[in-house]
Amino acid sequence: MSNSGVAATSKAAEDVVASKKTEQSVELILQPLKIRPSEFVDYAKDYYAKLIPDIRDSFYSPEKLYELMECGYERHYMKIVAFHEGRKMAHGLACVNIDQSFISGHRAFLRHISVIRAELFPQALQLVIDFVWKRIVCDHIRLEQFYVEDVETKKLQAATILKDSLKVAKFRW
Repeated sequence: MSNSGVAATSKAAEDVVASKKTEQSVELILQPLKIRPSEFVDYAKDYYAKLIPDIRDSFYSPEKLYELMECGYERHYMKIVAFHEGRKMAHGLACVNIDQSFISGHRAFLRHISVIRAELFPQALQLVIDFVWKRIVCDHIRLEQFYVEDVETKKLQAATILKDSLKVAKFRW
C-alpha cells in the first residue's frame, strides 16, 4: 500500500513540474476586449462554456458581471491571450473597474479573472495584478469570487486553483 502511495506522490510531483514547465514556457499578454458593450454578454456566455466549472461558478453570470462593471468607474474589459512558441494557445478574460461605492479611497475591483487552461491561472492573476498597479490609481485591489461546493466533502469553499493562486499573490481572506 505504501508503495502505491509513494508512486502517486511521485506522479503528482512530476505533474506539478510538468505543469510549471508548461506555465513558464507560455507567454500571457493582456489585450483590450475589442467588442461593443452590447456584445459583451453574448461573448462572455460563449467564453464561460469553455471554462472548468470550479472557475466558471466562482464568478458572477455574464449578465450580472456586465451590470456590475458598468456601475463602476474606469472599466477595463480585457482578454488574456496565451502564446507558446509564437502560437496562440488559449485565452482568458479579466474585468476590472474602480468601485464607486468605496468613498474613503480608490479600490480596484477585480470582478472577473479566468483562463481556459486552469494551470495558467496563477500567471494570469499576476499579469492582471501588475496591470492594475501600473495603470489604475488605487489604494488596494479586491477580488470578487464565490465559494463553490467541493464534490468530495460537499462543503462550500473557494475553488482550489483560485485559493492557492490568491495566497501566492498575498490576497487576504
